[in-house]
Amino acid sequence: MSNQKPLVSVGTELPQGTVVSINHDSVTVEKNGKKSTLDFAQVELSFKGDK
Repeated sequence: MSNQKPLVSVGTELPQGTVVSINHDSVTVEKNGKKSTLDFAQVELSFKGDK
């Protein structure tokens, strides 16, 4: 088994905000005091722009 490191963890900065929790089927981010929920596909798209 290979050691895989997650791309996203609590504290990761995304364009939509800072990751505050990772849930079973979504990621919660906070920006300017407001929390919102992103699905994993939205988070993945954030990283495709970085490459």
